Amino acid sequence: MTPRHSSNWKTVERKVARKGGGQRIPLSGRNNMGKIGDVELTGYAVEVKSGRQVPKKVTDWLTTIRSQAKEGDIPVLVMKPFQLHEEVVVLTMTDFAKLTEAAMGHTMAD
Repeated sequence: MTPRHSSNWKTVERKVARKGGGQRIPLSGRNNMGKIGDVELTGYAVEVKSGRQVPKKVTDWLTTIRSQAKEGDIPVLVMKPFQLHEEVVVLTMTDFAKLTEAAMGHTMAD
C-alpha cells in the first residue's frame, strides 16, 4: 500500500467521523480492540469505503436524485440488490449528519 493511498482512506474516515459527530477507530479490522467498523458513533455501526471500489453508477444515481430534490428535502437513493432480502439506502455524509443531529434532538440552527 502506498503512503498516498493509506493517507487518503484515513483522511476520508476522519472526515466522516468529524461530520457525523463520532471518532475514527484507528485500528479497525484485525486489531480494533473489539470495536466494529471504521468510525465509532453511538447508535451506529459505520464502515467507510472510498475510491474505485465505489461503483460510479451508484454515485450517478445519487447525483441525479440530489439534483431533482426540492429545497430542504434529504435526497435518498434506495437500491434492492438481488443478493439481499432488504433494501440498501445511500445518502451523502452531509445529509446523514443532518439525520444524526435530528436523532440527538439538535437542529441545524442549534
